[in-house]
Formats: sequence, C-alpha cells, structure tokens
Amino acid sequence: MPQLLDKTIEILSVKHLRGHNMWTYHPVIEVWLDIGELEDFPSNLIPGFYDRLVKALPSLQKHRCSYGEAGGFLKRVEEGTWPAHILEHLTLELQNLAPASLATLVKRVTVIVVAFTKSW
Repeated sequence: MPQLLDKTIEILSVKHLRGHNMWTYHPVIEVWLDIGELEDFPSNLIPGFYDRLVKALPSLQKHRCSYGEAGGFLKRVEEGTWPAHILEHLTLELQNLAPASLATLVKRVTVIVVAFTKSW
C-alpha cells in the first residue's frame, strides 16, 4: 500500500450562499474539496483510522447511517467506507457539537461539503 503520509485534502473554495441556491432554499456554507489520492483509500485500509476517529469524536456512535441503528456509521468506517462519506458525517457531527452560542447560527446555516478528485 502506498504511503498515506504525503496525501492531502485541498480546500478549493469556501462560499456563503445567502439565499436560494442549488442545494436548498436556505443559506449554506459551501465547501469544495479535492480529496485527491485519498479517493483510493477506503477507511479500512488506513491503519488506526477507526480508533483515532472514535477517540476524537465518540459522539459519532449516535450516527445510524445505512444500518439504521446507532453505531451504523462507525460500523461502515470499520468495514471500509470512502473519504467523502466520512466527511459528510464529520460535518454533521461538528455542527451538532457546536456550542450553544453557535447553535442558532448552525440551525440557520447548513454546511455543504462537496468532495471530489480533480481527475473527475
């Protein structure tokens, strides 16, 4: 397996879309990312990723994902899921964990993360 240490995620743009837009009728923060070569590395191929993720954000245990039960997302991570899927759940969970002072803002502004590789 090629080294993962030299893999990067490039932030291509961050925009605040104030009104109706292509995603929703509500304001959003739109983030475009290039996940580059990480597209070729599902989570089960990244040594220690599952353990580090659970340690960093134990509240991800609540995410049901496709299994329809608590822990479903982490089960997918352990079995192997793709970086864009992981980014989706990280974005949702970080919004959920925002302090009360940000909660009002977070409820009014959705964060949309678009992850892709430039080779598409």
